Amino acid sequence: MDERIAVRVSISSLQNLVTEETDTKENNDKYVFPGEYWTKDGKYYINYVEESEGLKIVNRILATDSSAIINKAGADVVKSHLKFANGLRYASEYKIPYGTFYMEVDTKEYEMKVFDENQKDVLAIHMCYDVYMNEQYISRNNINIKVVKIL
Repeated sequence: MDERIAVRVSISSLQNLVTEETDTKENNDKYVFPGEYWTKDGKYYINYVEESEGLKIVNRILATDSSAIINKAGADVVKSHLKFANGLRYASEYKIPYGTFYMEVDTKEYEMKVFDENQKDVLAIHMCYDVYMNEQYISRNNINIKVVKIL
């Protein structure tokens, strides 16, 4: 299906953030964005735009059965390219308005489920990964992405 379809992209995240050597803080966030979805050559594509601090950030997800690549770009001040796959530790630069950081994601779990094309639900992705910034452990993140057709 090369045809793009209108979807709702729901993202829920649970982040266990290290605040001191022995303290952690838990952040639980949920977001919903309108977007578009299509498949090509056995790969699944999701695009959506989020607004953060007055910036429009374009998010592009390329998902397969074994991995996902998430690209973010916005107004020359936000840019990231992250790859998630079971057992993969991926390094990249993460550019935000406050500066550019060296970031690594160490994927602990990656699962993708594709639903029957006759269903309203299209795709679900689960990722659990550790985040390191400038070689320092920052957090354990659990992200669930659900893509649903807009009828």
